[in-house]
Amino acid sequence: MTQKLLDLGIWIRPIKTVMYVMPPLTIAEDELLALLSALKTLVYECRR
Repeated sequence: MTQKLLDLGIWIRPIKTVMYVMPPLTIAEDELLALLSALKTLVYECRR
């Protein structure tokens, strides 16, 4: 999952079963929505 996110340009900090997302405080709303959408998609893919 980490590599898939990196391929999308999303950096996470995985620690055991927890993913920390560290977006900048100045993130635009559309960027935040894209980040959350990508995370949601990958979580659902991994649950299959």
